[in-house]
Amino acid sequence: MLTIEDTEIKMWESSVNCSAKCTIKNNVLSCLRSEETLFNSDIYNYDDMYVVVCNEPRFGENYLNIAIYDDTKETAWPLVTIPRKLDTFIRRLGPGDFLVWTNSKYEEHAKDIKQCSFCHLHDNEKVDNITVDYHNLLALHILKDNFVLIEYMQVLGGTGGVEKKTVTTLTLYNKAGKALKILYEFYEGEYKTYSFELDEPMTTVTIKEKGGKPVSFKIKDLIKKADK
Repeated sequence: MLTIEDTEIKMWESSVNCSAKCTIKNNVLSCLRSEETLFNSDIYNYDDMYVVVCNEPRFGENYLNIAIYDDTKETAWPLVTIPRKLDTFIRRLGPGDFLVWTNSKYEEHAKDIKQCSFCHLHDNEKVDNITVDYHNLLALHILKDNFVLIEYMQVLGGTGGVEKKTVTTLTLYNKAGKALKILYEFYEGEYKTYSFELDEPMTTVTIKEKGGKPVSFKIKDLIKKADK
């Protein structure tokens, strides 16, 4: 599923040409079958540009190539390439800034790496891309002035004799993908664990420590401290 802003983008495919070529050699029948597939998708239109998506087979799986196109300037920017099996979301944070993130509700995708990408478009069709990888996205909030608060889990280690650990992180980012403040980070099984609450106007975040006293922070104060 691909959702841009609050609109689900429909995608569909159809086979347009199938063929088979068979040969017999040394009492063995060999058949080569080929199939051409026509991929179709909705186009999402902003006032000044639009988002296009196409399917690309890679490594035995299907991926989505997502791009931004400005037909008045005849300019295109390749945004990201995402595994099609994941749910993907896109939000525009500014004239040339886009946020793309993935997640999945299916247990079969629990070990797959997902991502949140902060993409900035340049006039020369170049894209700056800062990506945060994770295994499970717990929360994502786009705040005032397009700051982004993300809570996610990562599975670390587990190979080469390195102990497998799951770490949960809550971080505040600006729209360019710069991490302004890590509000908490803890490993599974630690005595100290944390959770958070965001008030309704999304101006104050409250960190709750297990067995401790909740601490509240004004988002604007966190941003001011990060700018110093």
